[in-house]
Parts: sequence; structure tokens; C-alpha cells
Amino acid sequence: MDLFVREGNKAAIKLYQGMGYSVYRRIMSYYGDGEDAFDMRKTLKRDVKKETLRENGEDYKVEPEEVW
Repeated sequence: MDLFVREGNKAAIKLYQGMGYSVYRRIMSYYGDGEDAFDMRKTLKRDVKKETLRENGEDYKVEPEEVW
């Protein structure tokens, strides 16, 4: 399950991390004002091996066109 949050929204990032989400990737200049977004991801029960997660997702950068 994914959600997108502004990189600068530290309160939301902390909240979602407390709910079990982690940063999967950084989407460069996602918002109209140029701010990056974090694609935050939480695994579903069927992903027993947690294969849909990534360590250091903040460092994995993609362009908005690469997100669908």
C-alpha cells in the first residue's frame, strides 16, 4: 500500500512511520512548487518476505514521469 507525502512534512512522515510505513523512493520535484515527495509504502500481509520494501528509499530518486 503506497501513499505520497511532501518531503518537508516531517510530522506526517513520523506519523506514517509509526503506522508501519517506510520510504520506498523519492520523487523529484513532484509538487508544483518543486518540492520532492516521498512514496511511502507499507506491506500487505501476503508479502511475508517484505519484498516490496527498500532500505534507504530516501536515496532512491525517480522522476515524476516514472511513477504510475
